[in-house]
Amino acid sequence: PSFLAGIAGGAATLKKAPARPAPPQGLLAGIKGGAATLKKAPPPAPTRGGGLAPTLCDQLRGGVTLRHASQRKLKPVQKQGDLMSEIAAKLAERRGRIAAMQRHESDSDDDDDSGWDDSD
Repeated sequence: PSFLAGIAGGAATLKKAPARPAPPQGLLAGIKGGAATLKKAPPPAPTRGGGLAPTLCDQLRGGVTLRHASQRKLKPVQKQGDLMSEIAAKLAERRGRIAAMQRHESDSDDDDDSGWDDSD
């Protein structure tokens, strides 16, 4: 009981927390309040091609005519060995070497000149 009385007595002597400022009304309220002072932005200036090379449409308007696809002359493409054919060639080469090694080993296993003498 005395413990609880001390807590109750201490609570009466505590100072109250200072008052907090009012929270803002929110983002939309700030936008609405500032909307009366904002000026409208000027419309962006239209850009044609942006100073870059003329587009296909611009070229067609300028009088360029298109050729038929069969009139195109393509440069011959030098086909470098693709990865799969290179891998297949390397695997075939490796298989050949393994087969040759196995043939050599099987030939040497049949020899009786192993260095052991069974005459004892």
